[in-house]
Amino acid sequence: MLAAILFLAVQLGVGSFEHLNAPANLDFEEVDADGRPVHWIVLPPDAEQYEFEVTTTDQDPSTGARSAVIRRDPGKHYGEQAVTLTQVLDAPVYRGHRVRLRAWIKRHGRAGDAILRIRQTRQGGRPAENRITLRNSTSWKQYELTVDVPADATTIEYGVMMKDGELSIDSVAFDIVDGKSF
Repeated sequence: MLAAILFLAVQLGVGSFEHLNAPANLDFEEVDADGRPVHWIVLPPDAEQYEFEVTTTDQDPSTGARSAVIRRDPGKHYGEQAVTLTQVLDAPVYRGHRVRLRAWIKRHGRAGDAILRIRQTRQGGRPAENRITLRNSTSWKQYELTVDVPADATTIEYGVMMKDGELSIDSVAFDIVDGKSF
């Protein structure tokens, strides 16, 4: 179910959002006027309608001065929507390479279904997604996901998705495994 929600959200929205040539603001230090991290996309765009709060905080970051936080009280919610905090990269520079996504994450209380993910869209619109289920943790834990980027990839999306609770993310790294780091 979570995958179906993500697929629909991405199909409806990401094409109209900022595509980056390289990862940006991976430590969540740059924020907009609403406190949301710059260069990161929140899906659905109207996440507040589903009782989600996506912001940054200076309380207990993994490193640096800030971390990103997603919150929603557990329980029944209108639409039973999930929220995604993601970046979208144009894929040409990554084609044919193995890439690694690393992020420091902690979960406050029960966060329901939550994942760290990399999604690649290929020519012809064929998506491929790799994910790791995030476990409850009151302390920072590093998660890592490594994938091969196909030669016909058009975009690479990466980030976190969750339904309930609170999740903090910080110190994201996105690397081509053969040495080039962003």
